[in-house]
Amino acid sequence: MAWTAVPAAALVAAAVVAARPTATPAQPFLVVSTLDGKTVLPHHVRWSGSTTLPAAVIKKVQFLIDGTVRWTDTRSPYAFASGSTASPPGYLVTSWLRPGVHRFVVRVVTIHGRTATDTVTARVLPAAEVPARLAGSWHRTELSAHPAGTYTLTFARPWIEDRRPGDVVRDDYAPGPRTLVVWGSVVTGPWIASDRIGDWWCAPGGPAATYTWTVSGSTLTLAPLGGRDPCRRRGLAWTGTWRRTR
Repeated sequence: MAWTAVPAAALVAAAVVAARPTATPAQPFLVVSTLDGKTVLPHHVRWSGSTTLPAAVIKKVQFLIDGTVRWTDTRSPYAFASGSTASPPGYLVTSWLRPGVHRFVVRVVTIHGRTATDTVTARVLPAAEVPARLAGSWHRTELSAHPAGTYTLTFARPWIEDRRPGDVVRDDYAPGPRTLVVWGSVVTGPWIASDRIGDWWCAPGGPAATYTWTVSGSTLTLAPLGGRDPCRRRGLAWTGTWRRTR
């Protein structure tokens, strides 16, 4: 069999063509969401979107609730409350939304400026009641935690507002009569550097831990089941006694 030499310039041109995104500006595409088919959303749920287009032509994927962009992801796989590549994404937590019907949209924007969406209309249930003895604000000073300083926990229906030195974490949790389960962060929008709201402890989605809680007078005692919170930073800050502030 005879071999024919190919000019180097032709090889370079072929490589450039091969490296270009295969989709064209006019190519139709579909978007799907992990919420598809749901009519009632649980307390929290993973929310991600995908498309028939290759990642090379996707500029961003936006997650909208009732017409407002609540999260934007530019890295595949595209997920609401996405963190670093080393940790799984967080959850869409519904406890902060008004009970009733809401619209959840995944919108894909391509590098050519084209868009396509997937829309789910689903009902959100009321957030769980907080036991009266636990509800309200508690504070403690912990020097072994990172960061060290004074912490304030406020137990409310949408979340635990966790004011730690320098920022605020809104913890996703489920309160019970003697225990509470805590996951990651309640994401209502992008992290806001100016007011430091929207951070998380270890990762957007956790890891989860179950704490026992007891109240005696104006003192709250929190202790992780098994003696250890898998999110060590949270465990150092939370484990121990707290004093009621209101």
